[in-house]
Amino acid sequence: MAIGGERLLVNSGISTYALGALRAWQRGTAAHNTVVVDGQDSSETWASFRVARRARVLAVTCESNATGVRLQATHDGYRRLAGKVVHARVWQLTAHGLSIEDRLDGGFRSAEARFHVAPGRLVAWHAEGGTGQLQAGQWYPRFGGAEDNTVLVVRPSGRHWTTHFHWSE
Repeated sequence: MAIGGERLLVNSGISTYALGALRAWQRGTAAHNTVVVDGQDSSETWASFRVARRARVLAVTCESNATGVRLQATHDGYRRLAGKVVHARVWQLTAHGLSIEDRLDGGFRSAEARFHVAPGRLVAWHAEGGTGQLQAGQWYPRFGGAEDNTVLVVRPSGRHWTTHFHWSE
């Protein structure tokens, strides 16, 4: 995601195709700007290129008006877990910020929304219905290359929470 031509949120990227811990992490859910449920990936990845039990998108809607854009989507990637969780997310983008509302329907022990901030970007944020923590991370913008970045990890206090990012025009 870019604002004014500058990257704001980035997924981890891929720096290697070699089988190993780094490749597995880069393909996993925690390396992306989404929600991790019970420490599991939303799609099962294994070997260097294989994927099993892929998350399926159940619904997508997109609306735009004079004040911004609203995108809503739902997936079933955690339905295979004991709690049969379905993840719904709503992105509301305006000129001054982005609100990302997450909802988990089903049973779970833990969840965290992860947002990988582009290197060098500073952005104000706050979480409603959860607590956020900044962590050191790595972004792999090119094959064989890595850059340090920051990851915002939001842990919800319930099934529904919203993460707000703010910037000036």
